[in-house]
Amino acid sequence: MPSLKPSSYDRLKQTYLKQIKNTSVGRSQLGTLTSLGIQALINSYTTTLSYSTLKKVYDLLNNCYRYAVATRNIGYNPVDGVQLPKQENMSIQTKEIAILPDVDVELLEAAQSMCYKTGRLRYWYAPAYALILNTGLRSGEALALTWDNVNFHTKTLTIR
Repeated sequence: MPSLKPSSYDRLKQTYLKQIKNTSVGRSQLGTLTSLGIQALINSYTTTLSYSTLKKVYDLLNNCYRYAVATRNIGYNPVDGVQLPKQENMSIQTKEIAILPDVDVELLEAAQSMCYKTGRLRYWYAPAYALILNTGLRSGEALALTWDNVNFHTKTLTIR
């Protein structure tokens, strides 16, 4: 039986609860939905969702119907007849990732070694921020790190 990571399950559940459950698609029985009904749902979100969120809705519905076809609960996948809008036609555009200016990077790196007169670090989490900044780790990945993920001999970090 396939399994999902808890974070993947949570994302799918939130997509269902926020974008599908309380719609005509969410209230319909599996075999009664048509491509037109699903397309109407997709089209209704082109002004309120980003492309990536809309794609999650599409993918969730498509995977559910693909499973239903594979298990012979229904004869066809109505999502096959649904088209996602082009990303450039979406009202809400994907946000650009903001990159810290060099001066801010230098300040953050300098903050790692700032200490009080007692010798205690002033900014306890500064090294963690510098690690994230220099490796591109996501915050969840950094929070999940343990010492056995660090190899000082080979100077490598293992992300699981």
